Order: sequence, then C-alpha cells, then structure tokens
Amino acid sequence: MRLSLRALSPLLALGSTLIQPAEAQIQIAPGIPLRAIPFPAPVNGFAVFPNSGDTAFPAFFYMAAVGAPGQYEIQAVDTEGNVSPFTSIPGDGLFLHFPRDVARGRLFATEYGIPSRTRDGVYEIASDGSRSTFSYLAGSNPNPWDVVGAGGAFGDVLLVACLDGDSGTSFDDSVYRFRPDGTPLGPLHRDGRAPWNLAVSTGGSYGAYVYCVYYYDSVIDRIDPNGNVTRNFADLGTTGGWIDFGRGGTMGTSLYGANRRGELFRIDPAGNITLVATGLDPSGVFDVDPSSGDLFTTSGNSFYRVTSAVTATCSSRNGSGSNPAVCTCGTLPVLGTAWEIDISATQDTLQTFALLSTLASVPIALPVGELLTSPPHLEIPGNGTHSVPVPTDAGLQGIELFVQGARMRSSNGRLRLELTNAQDCVLGF
Repeated sequence: MRLSLRALSPLLALGSTLIQPAEAQIQIAPGIPLRAIPFPAPVNGFAVFPNSGDTAFPAFFYMAAVGAPGQYEIQAVDTEGNVSPFTSIPGDGLFLHFPRDVARGRLFATEYGIPSRTRDGVYEIASDGSRSTFSYLAGSNPNPWDVVGAGGAFGDVLLVACLDGDSGTSFDDSVYRFRPDGTPLGPLHRDGRAPWNLAVSTGGSYGAYVYCVYYYDSVIDRIDPNGNVTRNFADLGTTGGWIDFGRGGTMGTSLYGANRRGELFRIDPAGNITLVATGLDPSGVFDVDPSSGDLFTTSGNSFYRVTSAVTATCSSRNGSGSNPAVCTCGTLPVLGTAWEIDISATQDTLQTFALLSTLASVPIALPVGELLTSPPHLEIPGNGTHSVPVPTDAGLQGIELFVQGARMRSSNGRLRLELTNAQDCVLGF
C-alpha cells in the first residue's frame, strides 16, 4: 500500500490510515503536558487511593459498589486492574475517604441519604475490612459526604461536609469538625448551601484554608481556620463539583476541580482556572495517587490515569550499518509544531524521500540497501528537508513513528534509489 501526500498534511493522512491511538474518551486540553491512559479496572463505584507510606492498606483502589439492597460491597483493585472483595457495609449511599494528614492512613466511609433513618453515619474501616462507628451525626439525615484531615492552624481535626438536612441541627449544611477519636467539635462553617466536597491547604501559596465546593451551584468558597469565608473564590461552571490538591509528580501541588460537565480545571492560588481536560464521567471517580501524583478518573466505562505527557524523541537506527547515516531529525516531533526530517543530499541527488511507518522492521537486505521500516509507508518527497505538520492533539502523544530516508541519485544517465538509516520517533511535548 502506498499513500499519496496530495493536499493532506502528512501526519493527518497518516493518522487517519495508519495510527490507531489508544481509547481516549478523556481529551487533554491543547498545550497541557498531560495524557490520559486507559486503566483496565471496571468502573462500578467510587474509588480512592490510600495514602502512601504509613498505612496498613495496600496501594490499591478501594471502590464502593452497590451490592444487595441496603448493602455496599467495597472492592480492592490492584495496579494491574484485578478486582477482589474487601468488605461490605450497610447503606443506601456510600463514599470512601483516606484523609491526607490528620488520621493519615485511616479509611473512612460516609453513609448518606437514608430517608428511613434518623441519622447518617461516618464509619472507620480497618485494613482487615472490619468497621466501627467513628461518629454518628445526630439529627435528621445531614448527609455526610466528604471527610478530610486538617492540621496546622486548624488543629488536629477531621472535617466532614454535611450536604443537607431537614431538622435544623448543628450538623446540617455545615463543614463540621471532629477530633480524630470522633468527638464532635461543632461547625467550622455553616450557611445552608449544601457543602459537598472539600480540599485543605495548611500553608504554601494556597494559604491555610479549607476549599469548599457546593452541590447546588458551581462555586468554590475559601474558609480560614476561624470560619471566615472568601466567597466565590472560583467557579467550576455547573453543579456538583469535585476538588482535590495534587500530590506532586504529574499534577504538581495545584488545586484541581471537576464539574458535572466532565471538565477538569486547574485552579491557581488567585482563583483563576485553566481547562485541563474534558470527557470525565460527571458522576465518576476523581482522586490523586499519592505515590505517582497521577490523577485517576473515569470516562464511560473505563478508568483513566491522567499522567505526565510523553517527551518527543528521535533515535537513529541503522541495522548492520551499511546504509548511509544521513537521515536526522532537524526538530523533534512535538505536538502542534512542524517536525523537520533532514536527509543529506549528494551532488548527484535528484530528490530525497522520508518514508514514514508505524512499524519498525528487522533489517531486510534489498538491492537499494537495508529496509528498516515496514510497509505501508507514507512517502514524503523533498529536497533534503521534509516538514511534517504535527496536529495539536494530545491523543497522539506517545504514538511511535518510524522514518527512513531515501535518495534518488543519477549516475552516468542512470537513476539509482538508495536507502539511508532510520529514525525511531515518539510524538509528544
């Protein structure tokens, strides 16, 4: 098969015919040095990673999925995507939480939204799967949702976002404080707007604040250790947002927020937001792996790891060394740029060609030299320099391309084709 360049850009033609990128329902915003990789675990509930280091929990996902009526099955998913049962817990709604600092290494489950009961629960689950009642939130269905650990100026406390209620108790619609042993300390903040998801910073560029997003709108408020509120610190654009701080590595230590449109934003210390990705599951998983700093999230029926972008590279390869080593990358194949492939010409060279393929080949001896790439090829003619426009499409990063040069030479009135070395290339940033 031989592809014609014609009016199409070489890489677009190649991408439509030869490149078969991995499933990419999550789309990384142009210019953001991240990529989304499918993870083989099935999506059947909300999931969290444990803290790294001082914890008895293996570094697996822990997923709460609906089991029998009124019962949730918590499953552990290892780094290869294998699923095994962990424990079960009663409830009509359940979320899992590994606080980061205070109560680090402990797993909590919030039980919410149970109309037939007069109180919702916060449980602690041990690494052997047993559970105990950490603190029942007395009142009429305050819907405990998120659990985070504070510290520093906040004192050593756990903060629970109590989404809603109908009895007017001190727990309803509040960010409520508990000691690590479960002793209630009263609300840090309460204003009736259904606090839903929390992220805590105890210093650095984000200051000592609890960042709180509300269920019924898209607004993030900033709450200091005394309960003073900076309203409308940032806006995620629609209801039901999720927020979390990066833990180094891929995501850095910025604040991130995801909304019900499946959009992921980076939020700077001044409250400015930058779109990072689209295509997240609006009701799915959003958690950061403390070991790698990668974000794990969902799209459709798949987990995705949002990780560092691939670095664009070129590496020369020349089989037995018999081909002239004159094919080089003038520039790297960086997304959104013109990738230049250079093939040095001799005085009798009439034309040069860059032969692009998605497959390398063991050296195959031909009369014109060793073939180092496998058909089909995209043939790009030129006169020493070959420019390949690389689309700004993060779904292409990590794609491997193999390019081999060829020279058409004329000697004593006879044409002769000559193959050169190859370049093994990776598209990226």
